[in-house]
Formats: sequence, C-alpha cells, structure tokens
Amino acid sequence: MNPQNETAILSFWHKLEFFTPFDAKIQEGKDKTNKTLTLDQLSKLAVGGQKNLSIAQLLKSEYPNQYLVCSKIYLNLFDFGCLSKSIQNLLQEQLSENEQYTQEAMSADKGETCYARLPINDTGEFDPANIEISTAPWAVGFSMAKGLDSLNFEAFETDCGKLLEKLDELCKQHLAVQKIEQPKVIRTVLSPALLLDIAGRLKEWAYGYCPEPMPTIRIISEWQEQPKKSSDKTPKDQKHAERNGQNHKSDEDVDNLPDEEIGILNSFYAQDIHSIIRQIDKGQSSAALSAYLGTKPDRPATDLYGTEGNKIIWRHLRPKYWNRGRWLSEPQHGLSLMQQFAVNTFFLEGEQPVFSVNGPPGTGKTTLLRDIFAENIVRRATRLAELATAKDAFSGTEKVNDSTVSRLKPELVGFEMIVASSNNAAVENISRDLPKKSSLCATYCTGSHPSYVYLDKIARNLFAKNKQKYDALTPDDDTWGLFSCALGKKGNREKVRQGLFFVPQNHDECKGYDKALHQSIWEWRSGYQGISFAQAQENFKRQLDIVEQKLNDLDGYFILHEETVLNPETNQAALQQQYGTCAKSVQTEKEKLNDARQTRIETQTAELQGIPVHSDFILAVSDAQSRLQAATQKVSMPLTDEDGEQRAYWQNQIESLKHSYPGFFMRLFKRKQCRELREHLAYCYEQLSQLHLAADKRKKSARQEYEHCTQAVQAAQAALLQEQKRVYQKEITAAENAEKAAEGRLKAVQRQLEQLGIRLAQRQEKWNAYRQYQNRFAHIRLPEKYDELQNDDFQIAGLWQDNELNDARSRLFGCALQLHEAWLAEVAIKGGGFGSNLFLISEFLKGSAGLNKEQTLLVWQSLFMVIPVVSSTFASFARQFRDVGAGCLGYLFIDEAGQAVPQAAAGAIWRAKRVMAVGDPIQIEPVFTTPPPLVRTLERIAALPDCANVSPTEVSVQILADRCNAFGASVLRKGESDATWIGSPLRVHRRCADPMFGIANQIAYDNKMVFGNTDPAKRLPPKQDFYLGSSSWVQIAGEAASRQFVQEQADLVIRMLAEIAWHSGGLPDLYIITPFKHIKTELCRQIAGNAALKTIKGLQQWCRMRIGTVHTFQGKEEKMVWLVLGCDAKTDGAAQWAAGKPNLLNVALTRAKHYVFVIGDKDLWAGKKYFDVAAKNLPQIDAREFYSRAEQLSDG
Repeated sequence: MNPQNETAILSFWHKLEFFTPFDAKIQEGKDKTNKTLTLDQLSKLAVGGQKNLSIAQLLKSEYPNQYLVCSKIYLNLFDFGCLSKSIQNLLQEQLSENEQYTQEAMSADKGETCYARLPINDTGEFDPANIEISTAPWAVGFSMAKGLDSLNFEAFETDCGKLLEKLDELCKQHLAVQKIEQPKVIRTVLSPALLLDIAGRLKEWAYGYCPEPMPTIRIISEWQEQPKKSSDKTPKDQKHAERNGQNHKSDEDVDNLPDEEIGILNSFYAQDIHSIIRQIDKGQSSAALSAYLGTKPDRPATDLYGTEGNKIIWRHLRPKYWNRGRWLSEPQHGLSLMQQFAVNTFFLEGEQPVFSVNGPPGTGKTTLLRDIFAENIVRRATRLAELATAKDAFSGTEKVNDSTVSRLKPELVGFEMIVASSNNAAVENISRDLPKKSSLCATYCTGSHPSYVYLDKIARNLFAKNKQKYDALTPDDDTWGLFSCALGKKGNREKVRQGLFFVPQNHDECKGYDKALHQSIWEWRSGYQGISFAQAQENFKRQLDIVEQKLNDLDGYFILHEETVLNPETNQAALQQQYGTCAKSVQTEKEKLNDARQTRIETQTAELQGIPVHSDFILAVSDAQSRLQAATQKVSMPLTDEDGEQRAYWQNQIESLKHSYPGFFMRLFKRKQCRELREHLAYCYEQLSQLHLAADKRKKSARQEYEHCTQAVQAAQAALLQEQKRVYQKEITAAENAEKAAEGRLKAVQRQLEQLGIRLAQRQEKWNAYRQYQNRFAHIRLPEKYDELQNDDFQIAGLWQDNELNDARSRLFGCALQLHEAWLAEVAIKGGGFGSNLFLISEFLKGSAGLNKEQTLLVWQSLFMVIPVVSSTFASFARQFRDVGAGCLGYLFIDEAGQAVPQAAAGAIWRAKRVMAVGDPIQIEPVFTTPPPLVRTLERIAALPDCANVSPTEVSVQILADRCNAFGASVLRKGESDATWIGSPLRVHRRCADPMFGIANQIAYDNKMVFGNTDPAKRLPPKQDFYLGSSSWVQIAGEAASRQFVQEQADLVIRMLAEIAWHSGGLPDLYIITPFKHIKTELCRQIAGNAALKTIKGLQQWCRMRIGTVHTFQGKEEKMVWLVLGCDAKTDGAAQWAAGKPNLLNVALTRAKHYVFVIGDKDLWAGKKYFDVAAKNLPQIDAREFYSRAEQLSDG
C-alpha cells in the first residue's frame, strides 16, 4: 500500500478518536471521597465568605481528622448520552434499530464524561500544564462551528495551545490576587473562583458547546490517617541508594499510582496516530504497519483447508523447521497440528511482517505463544554461545547522563517480545502467569532432575511484594523465573522497578520478607553462585547438538516418507510397476528389431523384377509395347488388293503396249502413232512407278514408326527398370533405417530399464531405511495422503511428537535461560559493562532518565536482556514506548485481537518488526461507542482507498491481520453467502463439552473445530454434586413487560437460585448471561430484593460478578451457564438483532464448560438464525421440569 493510502486510513482513525468519549468512572475506595458541585454552587463559593479558601482547604474542613494526599477534579461533567445526541443532531441522522441495540450493548449502563481533569496536591496547588483534556467536547463544538471537513489535529493543537495560554494567564492573575493576602504564596492555589474561570475557559475552548443539563464538577480526594512522609534525599543520595540496592522511597502503594499519563483523557491513540502520520509524510515507513493497512497479502494466499493447503501444512511441519526451544511443559503434551504449524510458519516466513492465528476459546493460544517465547530465547542464546567472553556482547559504549553504558551487538537485539491487548487482564494474566511454577512441568523445577530457574529470587521479590509486606506464595503461585512482567501503566512500571532493584531497608519491619527468598538484582549479583558463562555456553551447545541430532533423524524420516508414501510418482509400488512395464518394452523392442532385420534381408535379396512400382511405369511399358506391336504389323503387312490390282493393271498395260510396240519401219513411218504409244507407255510406267513409290513410302513410314515404338518400348522399360532400382534402393534404405531405429529403441529402453533397476535398488534401499525409521519411531503416525492431515486424530496429536525430543527441546530452553543468567552475572559486576545499563533501566522506569531516542532504545534492549517478555495494554503502549521508532522492537504479540478496535494497535505495530495477532473475531466484537452515522460520514470525508474496509464498526485488529496473512482459510459460516478469510486456524478445542461445542462449531466455525479427545464419551460433561440434568432449552414464554424483560423468565431464575441456595447453603457457581442490559439490570434488582435471597452473604457481589450481558463475560468460563433471552413478539426486532451475527450466541455458549440452559421462548427464537441450531440440539423442557431438577439436589 502506498503512503498516501496509509495516511488516509490513519487520518480516518485519527478523526474517529476525537469523538471517543472519556469514561469518567470514579474508582471508589475507603480512602477516597467524592464531592460534586454544580456550577451555581461553585459560583456561590466563588463570591461567598469562603472565596479566599483554596479547594484543598474546603475539602479539609469537611474531613478534619484526615490528611489530604491529593485530589483530582473532573471539570464540566455530563452524561454520555448528551454527546451521542449532539453528534446525531450535527449529522441530522438517527441510528437504525440495530445500531441502537449495538450501541446499548457496548456502552456503559450509565456514565459520565467530562471536558477536563486537573490534579491538585495536598496544599491545593495547581499547575495548568498538568491539565488533561478530552477531545470529544472540543471536536463536537469545533464541528458544529466549522464543519467536520475542517477537523484535524493541527486545529486541536492550536486550540489547546491557546487554552493553556489562557489558563496560565488566569493562574498568574489569581496568584497576584492571592499574594496580596498571602505574600509567601509562590504557586497558584486552586480556589473556587479560579476553578469557575477554568470551567468557563473550557467552554470557550469547545466553541461554546454545552450539553444539557448543565455540567457539574466533581472532586475525588484521597486521604490517609497519617501525614504523608516526605523524602529529603538528594538525587545523589538516591543514586547511591539504588546502586546499593536500597529503597529510597517510603512504603508507597505503587499499584495505586495514576494510570493516565497523557494529556488527552479520552483517546490513548490520537497523539500516537498523528505522530505516525507525520513520520510517514517524512518518508519513514514500517513494513508491519504497511502490511496491516493493506487489503490483501503481498503474495497469493494459501487456503489451509484446501488440497494445496494440506501440502503446505505437511511441508511447514518438516522437522528441520521446528522450533528448537520449547516451553518447560510436560513432554507428553505436544502442540496440536495447527498449533505447531503456526509456530513453524511464523518463524519460517520471516519476511511476512504480520502473521495471524485464528484461535477460538480453548484452542491453546497461550500454549502456542509459550513455545514462540522459548524459541526466541534459544535463538538469542545461540548468539551468546558464539561469544568468546560475556563482555563481547557489547559493540561499544555511550555516555548517558553521568554514566557510561554499553551498546549490545546488533546480533543480540531484535528479540524483544511484547504482549499487548486492549484487555488489561488478558495481557497481565499472560505476563504474570509465565513466571509461576504452575506454568511449568514439575519435572523441570524439582530437585530430582536438573531444575531450571531464572532470576527466581528477583522474580519472587517482584511478585510477592504487596504494599508494605511480602505475601507467602502458594506452591502454584511461587516463581521459577523472571521471564516476564506487566508494564504499561506507571503503577506497573514502578512495581517492576521496585521488585527488580530494591528490597526493604529495614528487614525486620517488613512482614514476610526473607532475604534467602527475596533479592534485588544487586543482591543477586553479589551472591551469584551459579555456573560460569563459559560452562553455560558448553552446556547449551551440548544440548543444542542433542536437539539438532534428533531433529535431523526425524527430518530424514520426513524426506523418506514424502518420497515413498505421499508422492505417487516416486513411491515403491509405482516404481516397480514402471520397471515391469519397461522390461516388457525391452522384449517388445527386441522382437521389433528381429522383424526389422528380417525385413531388411528380404528386401536386399528380392528380384528386381518383382519390385513393385507405381502403375504409371508399368502402363507406360505396356502402352509402348502395344504401339510397337501395331507398328510391327504395319511393317510386315502385304500390299492391299487394290494396290495389287492397280499394279497388275498398269503392268499389264505396259506388257500390252510392249507387245504392240511397232518395229523400226513403223516407228519410222508411223511416228505419231509411235509417239502416242511411247507417251502412253511412259504414262503407264509413271503410274506404276507412283504405285511403287507410294508403297515404298508407306513401308518407310511403317519402319519409322516401328523404330520409334521400339525406342519407346526400350525407354519405358529403362524407366521401369530405373524406378524398380530406385524403389528397391529406397526399400533397402528404409529397411536398414528401420533396423537401426529398432536397435536405438531397444538400447533406449534397455538404458531406461537399467536406470529403473538402479532407482529400484536405491528405492529399495530407501524403503529399507524407511522401514528402519518406522520401527525406530513406531509411536509416530504419519499420513498416507496429504488430506489425512484434516482428520481429527492428526489434528489432535499433530506430527512428529516424540517425548524424548520434546524433553530435549525443553531442556535446551532451560539451558538457554541458564546461559542468559550466567551472562548477566558476569556483565553485571563492576567492570562487566552492564552495571550502568541496569542503573539506567531503573532511572528509565522511574521516568527520570531524560534520554533521546537512541538511548531510549538502548535501555529497552538492555531491559529485554534481563526480562525477555513484557506486557502492556494498547492504551499505555504509546506512552511506554514513546521514543521508540518504526520497526525498532523485535516481536509484538497481540492477544484477544478480535476484541480490539483496529486503530488501537497501529502504534504498537508501527514499532515492531514482526507481529502475531492471536484471537477470534467470532467472539464479542470490539467495544466502539462512536455513533455509526458519524463513522460513515468520516469515512466519506477520508477518501479511503478502494476495498479498504477499516471501520471500527466493521473490523477488528484480528480481521485486518487476517487479511494480510498469506496462510489462512476460507470459512463459510452458517447463514452467510460469502466465505470469510481467517488467519492460520487453531482447530482443536479443549474447553466445552457437548452440546455447547457442537452448536458453536456449526454456527461459527463451519464445523472445522475438532474436539480435543477422539473418545465420544469424553465429549460429554462429568456429573457432579451440582447437577441439573443435561443441557436443555427451558421453554418459557411471556410478555415483555419493559423493553426485552420477561417477568416469567426472571421468576424462574429467582426460584431456581433460591431452591439451589436452600439445598447448598449458598449461591451456585454459574453465570447468568443475557443479550440485553435491561434484562441484566432487572435480574440483579429483583434478585437483590428477593426475600429468600437477600440475606445471603455476598449476594450483591455475586450479582455483579455472575450476572451480565455477553460482553461482560468475554474471556471467562464457568461450569454452567444460564442464557436468559427475554423478548416477545412485540420486541422481535431485538431478537433479530441478537441473531444478526453468530458472535453473541457463540460467546454465551462457550462460556459454559459443562452445561448450558437456554431460558426463553423457543417458538420465538427457534426461527432465528444461529438460534435455530441451538433449538435443534438442545432438548426442550418446561419450567416445571427445570425447577424439579433443582428440588432433587442433595444436601451434600
């Protein structure tokens, strides 16, 4: 995607963030007070007898026996709904019915927002620079005044600058007045008059925007029974104390430090997104963010549910691609097929910056992440193992403040791992669970085997410390190593700082502290008794060789299995068939050669006259001979009768004339008569001569014709002979060529047969080797066809699972941790090169380091050498990694990505080289309360690129990450016409029993999910003491008395709870879930007021924790769930909304591990999409049957 399109999307998100309302939810506590003032009340205070008192003095007068610690003042508080109404009025567009239900489901039950919040200390002093403002009222006022098209961050910054100038001017004015009465005052004290003026300036800042009813002001104050201890240590003293592992602070409750550290209250992302836009405009880029903002992968996608996908899965699961490092978990519990595919592919496809894993609940997302964490540690340990000495890890030094710190070599950075999410509990659960012994197989942390610990006493110092005491950790909660920690908000950072660098000054006064169990990094450094760096290197290399050898063995098995079994063109049977066919071809070609040779001999010995030629030549000879025969006949033909008669006639005439010829005297005397006689005789001679000449001429012509015909016959016979010779030679040549060709073919097939024989011998050798592999790894089952990988047994068991290999890989991870610990022990000592880095980390976590961007990155890289994994919410990410640039952090892992709005992750992704998003978009969609009409309007203004569906109302972080993942699957969910592309899917589910699993699988996962045990009996829930029979649909209808609430259904729920409580003596461990907030509210109200229930201890808390909408229980699980649907025919629109997507029903069902009871009108709901599947799979019972099951519960 080009930079222009990237900035268009980011600008769209950025503008949306202006309108995100700040939830001014007040955290109540025993040490906090809440005072609300209307502007009228504040006005009276400002002009009354108490006008010269500070706000702090006014508060102290109400609590004379308490000591004020600090206060936070929320200015111009107003209801959430006012903001939404103002936006709708601005756009002149109302919400659709479905949008109303969605907004209701996502918004708080009731809540307030504000214009600004400002802190004051215990004396009431106020610094205008500390004010925190909400962009939402400003954005609404600005848009009303100047239009949405003009809305931008530059305008906001300008107006905020003007506001701060005005507030500063106000403070100076009030300070001048205060000095008249109290000359010693040096800082402005917040008085009612000044507070009123500030409220007025905020209204001006928001372009006069003022919701109805009039906003109020609320003051939240924190108190303590003793005066706050002050610290008079100088920075030098503090530095000395920290270097010596002493805590310079009093016992402060760091968990209660303020979470918010940014100037903008309502958006944690606006400033960060604006900063990213500026950097993109300057030509800077982030490969990960560019991929995330794209609409498709950079290369053709592979559907892992298709034929080609099966081949890709097989190839990516090749043993040589496996992660060498494995979490310290039970060797027999290997990853499922698609878990291992995700791990392998993530590392194998290193050029793909964003990878996504589509993991529904119970599919082992955390298990997968653990192996990735372990692999990264092993990869970095491989670099450490190559160093000559521990100090060789540094490429040089840098002067930072008064210290000289060391820079890590480039090959040791890029392994930073951050877990981030919108859900604070999710990320903290991961980062706080990893260091616990319960996350490991007991084998690896007991004395009976080589145990693996990593800075365990420092970890215990961090996790056991609780305010002014140390908790005794249970065996499961006890720590094995400082592998991860929760950062993000300031309280977390300070807690980590305290645990990492400090122990109590007075050990005796700190309950639970044991110096043998709890150490700071300084004490650990001084008392380190572990193996040396060189020995750790040797141990690691030795274990790595073991792992490599085992993987190489399996890789050989992989190659042979692919060649001998999976690929038909090269398997043994096919090769034998080819050999047999070729042998037959050899025999055939031999016979053909013999035939060709015989043909050649016969051709060579054939008589020339018998050579067949073209008929034209034969016809030519025959024709010439016929003409010769005719000419011969003419030559030998006698005179014709006519010729004879004429010749005889004239001869007779001549004879007659001769006889009558006169004698001499007559000739003498009868001269005339003699002359006439002579003339007549001459004439007769002439006639006779002409006859002879004519006959001669005819004979001559006949002879000539005869001679010509004779020549023609000779020529025809010569041509015939020539053609016979030509044909004869041609046939000989053809026969010779045919013989040679037959010889060539025979030699070719003989060579082919020889090659096939060699290949067959080689194949047999490979087959024998393959059989050896099969015998050696008899416990490993492999597919005979690629598509068998889709079978349940392969999906569950995976490939190449070997306990010895798993154990070796886990131990390699353990050796990698030992190598890191040994390295740290050597470089942390004086002169080791890393001591100043550790001190700088402490200063940095405190927030007082004053570093530039390069130094900030150096500190983070140093911290990750000590603590491999940290977590943060997206809300705190920008502040925590404020000066970290594009692609500077190694790995970002986004947990519950399906529940995060897309813009929340932009800043975190911008800073990361590699990103893995893990989640399920078919769970509850991200909570986003900005009115949809405003979202649509801003989409039009933003001029987004084609096909860029990036609206938070439509997509989540998971969906965008799935889009750019080249390895995923097309899923056609029930009721949908178009398939959805999801990221690399996890398919083995190990949480819910049937029927919850089966229903959810059908409505949400295209029946692609696999139950984690192939035994059908294991899919059924276990029976227990609290057993209400099998899961069912409890048919109970009724009229919706108010909105979606049906009283008859509530009555049944209350009767059931009362009956169960009567039998068990307490409230049951179950969730009561409903699609609608109004039903939840009414259920809680009526249960709390029920006579049979209200006396039960903890009822209110039980209701808060166990009754709620689907959104309330996202990410949670319980053995039993009651799903209360509500609705009637008049509120069918609400039911249609609930059935609009599979998410709501899917989440409700999959909260239940063992049993679900749907309580509602089946006639109404069974016709709705997705709910029809539940209706078919849940047996129907009536309310009486359901209640009777509760009555049958035993007291035991």
